[in-house]
Parts: sequence; structure tokens; C-alpha cells
Amino acid sequence: MKWRSRLRTVSRYLTSPKPSWAWVGGAVGIGAVTLGVILAGVFAQDFQDWLIGTDASRETGSTTVRNLGLVIAGLVALYLAVWRGLVAQKQAGAAQQSLRNERYQKGAEMLGSKVLSVRLGGIYALQGLAKDYPEEYHVQIMRLLCGFVRNPTKDPAHEREVAAKQIDFVAREDVQAVLNMMEHRYGREIELESLAQFTLNFVNADLSGVILMDANLAGADLTGANLRKADFRRTDMTGTKLFRADLSGAILWLANLSKADLTEADLFETQLWDANLSGAFLWESNLSFAQLHGADLSNSTLARCNVSGTDFSGKRTFRDLEDYITPSPVQGFTQRQLDLTRPEPNPLPDLEGVIDPEGNEIKWTGGSGAPLKD
Repeated sequence: MKWRSRLRTVSRYLTSPKPSWAWVGGAVGIGAVTLGVILAGVFAQDFQDWLIGTDASRETGSTTVRNLGLVIAGLVALYLAVWRGLVAQKQAGAAQQSLRNERYQKGAEMLGSKVLSVRLGGIYALQGLAKDYPEEYHVQIMRLLCGFVRNPTKDPAHEREVAAKQIDFVAREDVQAVLNMMEHRYGREIELESLAQFTLNFVNADLSGVILMDANLAGADLTGANLRKADFRRTDMTGTKLFRADLSGAILWLANLSKADLTEADLFETQLWDANLSGAFLWESNLSFAQLHGADLSNSTLARCNVSGTDFSGKRTFRDLEDYITPSPVQGFTQRQLDLTRPEPNPLPDLEGVIDPEGNEIKWTGGSGAPLKD
């Protein structure tokens, strides 16, 4: 049966419209040697005399022909050995590819299980595959896991836990595991050209209560996401889309929200201590009772923003688990920014000690508000 398999393999290579370069090179090499022998026989004037002449010349000529035949046979054997090696290598590569595809398929299927341990196993299996073969699987697996975070498998045990605690910001363990994976893998340990076009897509995802510190969420799409009580301290969220996202009660200490889109976002009681909000777009967002101690608001847009009870002063001292947050007012804030906020906040924002970049004290003057968007 083996000879039939080999015969089929040879037949496929011989009839292939695009033979491998090894096959073409070998065929050209053998053809060149054969042509050389023919030309030597045609154009050598004394070839026949040399081959059938005297005993001494005949012995020399016969030896030369025999040696030449051995060389040609050796070249043919060498080519066939190389060709067989290439075929075996190709078959081994196809088998390995099949195993990798099976690993991916199995991990994806495990994400649909109702058992938490099985889902976690699938997440870790996909993580290993992305780590072992980043060029082939990294972005593909990231997209798959983003889809899982947006639409996770129903977990009755988690729903019972939420109901028992009577709160809706208990982080799911499987979702937390995915985010922990992305914290280390997305744009950190590997450099892929495909990452330049890849965006983490968490639109309308439930990430309430998750912990993702020192992570890279730059440019991620979190439109409409539930981020209540999430911990994103020191996380890079540069240019992140947070349109209508719920960030109420979230911890964003030292987070980089530069140029982030926070239009109509809910930032009620959000802790933004020493956060970078320069160039951020907060049109019609809810900053009521948010804590902005030391935050950078340079060139940020606060038009029609709700600043009821917002603490711009930084009078209180808060303790981090690792260090102290230095109490200081917001930075880069101007009277113009404040005047464009929503009028008649209740209670008024705390502006004690807030100074604009030119050294002028900022005071509440009524908040004229900005025109409504078209």
C-alpha cells in the first residue's frame, strides 16, 4: 500500500500546474548534465577513437564513462532524497497545522460551556495558542475573545451571586481572565504589523467591577460599555471611545485619558485623581460628584457637562494601596471651560483654590452652557 501512496504523491507533483522550486531545479540540473553528455559525444572529434581505441585508451575512456554515470546517478539519488525530505516536511507541516486548528476549535467550543472551569480552560488554551503562534493566531484569538466579552455565555452561578449581593457590578471570573490575558498580550509582549489595524472591541460589554491596572486600552472601543466600579488605575486609555459608557464609581487614578471620547458618559462619583484628561471630549457627560484631584484638563471639552458637586479643589487626601495621592487642584482648567458647563448645578462644584494657567482664580459664574449639538 505504501508504493501506491508514493505513486500518487509523485503523480500529483508531476501534474501540478505550479511545481515546487525544488522539483524545477532538480529537473533543470539533470537535464543540464544529460545535455552536457550528449554535446560531449557530438562535438568531441576523437570521442569514438578514445572510447574503442587501444587497450590503454579504452580502459581510460571506459573508466571515465563509468565514473560519469556514477556521478549522474548520484545526483539523481541526491535530488530524490531532497525531494522526499521536502515532501515529508510539507506533510509534517500540514499535520501540525491541523493540530493547531483543532486546538483553536476546541478552545472556541469550550467558551460556550455553562461550566465556569471549562470556559476558563478554553481561555487559557487559546492564550497558549496565541503565545506559541502569534503571527498566525494572536489577532484572530483577540477578536474571538472580544466577542466573548461582549456576549458571554450565560452563567447561572454568577447571576445568583449578583442577586445575593444585590449589586450589579460583580465582575465575572471568565471575563476577568480574558482581560488579564489581554493586559499582558495586547501591544506589550509582541510587535505585529496586524496590531496596527486591530482595535479591542468592547462595545456595550459588561465590564462592571473588573480590575485592569497598568493595562493598554489605547484606542479601544468601549462605546456604551458598563464600567461601573471598575478599576483602571494607571491604564493607558489614550483615544479610547467611551461614548455613553457608564463609568460611575470607577477608579481611574493616574489613568491616561488623553483625547478620549467621553461624550455623554456617566462619570458619577468617578475617581479621576491625577488622571490625564488633556484634549478629552466630555460633551454632555455627567461629572457630578466626580473627584478630579490633580487631574489635567488642558484643552478638554466640558460643554454642557454636569458638574454638580464635582470636586475640582483636591482638598482631601486619599491613600492608595501603594502611595499617597498628593492633594492638589485640577491643572490646565480655565474659566471658559467652566462657563460652558451645564447651568444651575446642585450642589455647586467645589472650586476652592483652583487657578487657571495664567494664575487667575476660577469661580462659578452661573454656567451659561454651550449650544446644543446639531
